[in-house]
Formats: sequence, structure tokens, C-alpha cells
Amino acid sequence: MLGERKAELARLDGFTLAAQAASEVETSAATLMEDTEEYLPLEIARAILRRRMEEFRNAQQDPVLAHAGRLFTQLALGRFADLELDQDGDSHTVLARSATGGLLRVDQLSEATADQLYLALRLATLERYSEEDRALPFAVDGIFMTFDDRRAQAALTVLDEMAERFQVIVFTHHDHLVELALAATPPGRIHVHPLPEFEGAK
Repeated sequence: MLGERKAELARLDGFTLAAQAASEVETSAATLMEDTEEYLPLEIARAILRRRMEEFRNAQQDPVLAHAGRLFTQLALGRFADLELDQDGDSHTVLARSATGGLLRVDQLSEATADQLYLALRLATLERYSEEDRALPFAVDGIFMTFDDRRAQAALTVLDEMAERFQVIVFTHHDHLVELALAATPPGRIHVHPLPEFEGAK
């Protein structure tokens, strides 16, 4: 008799544990369902946002980079062929492809070549704005400090071409750059405006 009671009690304990386990499973399944309902819309929205960002990059950034590459080739006197983007996760790094095919990071370029790269990117961006009827003036001071005369002439030629689409203003205290500009552009293209010399307080 006692043995039967013990066996019956064991069965009841097993039923109780099974019922508790089933209840826990149902609770977990309900929680998982709620989390899934919240997660799926967020994941779908994230995927749509990524796709839109990629479409915007292809429509805006890639044309600017391609044009900047052409300008950079001209500014660098043909020593570089174009520019590329190296994508590492969500970040992008601009690489310069040399005429021999090698890819260089900005920190691997000389100071003058890096300055040419930045100038090319800035001009390409401004030209993109001008294509959308949002032309902005381009005013710079001392951008030729790291350029030799040949590079300066190449840059002045590029700026003269850009002047068809937006106003270009260059400040310099080097007289020889004025001579280079006059030599690099057609007659009447350059308007030189000497500024009064600053003498300081007396």
C-alpha cells in the first residue's frame, strides 16, 4: 500500500513538473513572439535605410569621386590615374591610384600631392553643386604653398576651367604666382586686384 502511494505521488510530481515546463515554454514563446514583432519592423527599416544610403552614395559620391579623380590626374601632372574608395565597414577611405597602378593612402602621399588631392575633391564637390544650380564662389588663400611652379600652373589652369561655372578668388602674397596665372590663362581671364600693404599700428 505504501509503495503504491509513493508511486502515485511520483507520478503527480512528474505531472506538476511537466505542467510547469509547458507553462514556461508558452511564456517564452509569447515573449519571443512579441520581441520578433518589434524586431522585424526595425530590421526592415534598417535594411531600407542602408539601401537608400547606398543609392544616395552611388548617385552623389561616386560621380564626385570620379570627377575628382580626373582633376587630381590633371593637378598631379599625370603621376596619378584616378581615385578609389576603400570601404571598411561603415567607413570609407580615399585611395590614390598611381600611374603605375599602385594604390596609396593619403598619409603615404607627399604634402604637395595630398594638397592636390584635397583641392580636387573640393573642386569636384563645388562643381556638383553648380550642376544643380547651387553654384558657390570658391575663395582660397595660400593654396600653392607646397606647389612647385609646374604644379601651380596646372592648378591655375584647372581653376580657370572651373571659373566657367563658379567664381574663383585666389589670395596670394607671391608676385610670381600672378605671373604664372597670367601665363597659364587666356588674355583677359585673370583680374588682378592688388591690396594695400598692411603697415600695422603706429
